[in-house]
Amino acid sequence: MKLVGRGCQAEAHGFGIDIGGGRKVGFGHGTSAPGSGRTSVATRPVGPGHAVGTRDRRCLHCNTLSPAAPTVRATLTACLRIVLVPLLALAALAVPARAATRDFYFERIGSERGLTQSSVGAIAQDSLGFIWVGTQGGLHRYDGERYRVYRHDPEDAASLPDSFVTALAADERPVLWIGTYSQYVAQLDLRTGRIRRYVDSTPDRRADRQVLALLAERDAVWVATVAGLDRLDAATGTRRRVFAPPAPYRPGQPNPQLLRDRAGHLWYATAAGLFVVDSKAPARVGDASAAYSLHEDRQGRLWLGGEHGLERVRDGRRVPVWLGDAPGAPAQVRAIVQAPDGRLWLSVYPHGLRRFDPSTGAVAALREDHAVVGGLPEDSFNTLLVDRGGMLWLGGQFRGAAVGDPHGA
Repeated sequence: MKLVGRGCQAEAHGFGIDIGGGRKVGFGHGTSAPGSGRTSVATRPVGPGHAVGTRDRRCLHCNTLSPAAPTVRATLTACLRIVLVPLLALAALAVPARAATRDFYFERIGSERGLTQSSVGAIAQDSLGFIWVGTQGGLHRYDGERYRVYRHDPEDAASLPDSFVTALAADERPVLWIGTYSQYVAQLDLRTGRIRRYVDSTPDRRADRQVLALLAERDAVWVATVAGLDRLDAATGTRRRVFAPPAPYRPGQPNPQLLRDRAGHLWYATAAGLFVVDSKAPARVGDASAAYSLHEDRQGRLWLGGEHGLERVRDGRRVPVWLGDAPGAPAQVRAIVQAPDGRLWLSVYPHGLRRFDPSTGAVAALREDHAVVGGLPEDSFNTLLVDRGGMLWLGGQFRGAAVGDPHGA
């Protein structure tokens, strides 16, 4: 095994160790390779090693003078010292470089793909497989390459009623339901591209037209607005107010969420608490602490995210499960999804993501990281989605949408 180099100047990109057979393992430029995201040193072929001249006994690369044959060994020693010192220095630098590694690779799907605005309020996957992203600047359909954008056009009655999209829900007909900031609900027929507005059936009050959450079912759509919860008949366009929470929605609060569980119960998570809505009067479950997110996992367990962490809903009670990274630490859970491996992903707004293992209680934190390619793009996520292929989609407040493999890179 012999040390080889591109010169005694020991440039960071030009030396390595010859391990025989023409193969050289070298230290090169530090890289953060797309797809690995890990800071590394390149392993690329390097130049020839030192050669001592026969005429004046100088190193042919560094011009070190070797005045006499007996001093050739000293000359080589000097050359090696020039090479080895930077080698050791780079080896030392490689230790803190490990701090720049990452376990997950997230690809931003933003303006370079056609996203017109970077505050994402909703993400959904339709029955055809397309991903839909709702922002304050329009509705976007992502086909794996580019976004197609749908906006309100005041000259076109067949366009969206409002470009500010606040909620999305897909059903199997195939139809996409779109909740808006000021003009209630629209329905997009995915086969024909036709948009049907449900604006005319709404009252004039803004609170009744500002949509916060949607749940699409076979014959109706549940619509949570600032004023309360409506049931909208998809065929007739008739809406009926079902419930108004005891505490009104305030601007800046997380949007409420709706979920129909396997047992048929309709759950309504609001800043005034968690409610179950059935044929009788809606009833609060547990105390009046805020409820922001809901998820029923594959085992049928109902998970709840609130102001102070993650909870389970069981036997009519709210049972705390995870109360933050430390006592008193912020733990506002705005979104919950389950990855194919059974672990839950939580948006802990505005403090990044947490991966929670229900079987062990282990929690892993992911925070915004721009030091490596593929790091988490921000810490403030309004919505999460695991698509049918098992990929994790993130809807950020500031930097648009991103997608990654929840199993890790």
